[in-house]
Amino acid sequence: MPRSAAGPALPYKPFGLRRVRSITLRARSAGAWGLTPAELTLNMEWIVGLRQSRQKRRGSMKRYAFKMKLKPGCAAEYKKRHDELWPELGELIRRSGISDYSIFLDEETSILFAVQKQAGSASSQDLGSTEVVQRWWKYMADIMETNPDNSPVSIPLIEVFRLD
Repeated sequence: MPRSAAGPALPYKPFGLRRVRSITLRARSAGAWGLTPAELTLNMEWIVGLRQSRQKRRGSMKRYAFKMKLKPGCAAEYKKRHDELWPELGELIRRSGISDYSIFLDEETSILFAVQKQAGSASSQDLGSTEVVQRWWKYMADIMETNPDNSPVSIPLIEVFRLD
């Protein structure tokens, strides 16, 4: 039988915090599972505490979305280059607090849609002063619309809907 951080044995397997919380709230009495009221309270505090810490972590992460544009006929090359992303670039992005970074392609328009989560205020677009990012921009400039410094033309997007 699984045990909670508070110590008492849990009479169920906690697959998801919402499921565990709803099962616990539906209990008519602690005795239904062979727990004392104190043990049930400890389990509830532990479960709710886990959920709150997960919400705090999620709350400190901001999502940032932007669009860029590929030159016609360059989608396969763009994907190939990103499949072979330089390790030092990936590490720099992670170290700067960026995670869950995805880029999508609209094949009809060659528009790229990027979304990332950020811890703190930096986005991948703020890393342009680093040597590795400047090399990457130069490497990608022949297949994307770019600014004079080789940075991709990037247009921030405004979130208009979110369902968690």
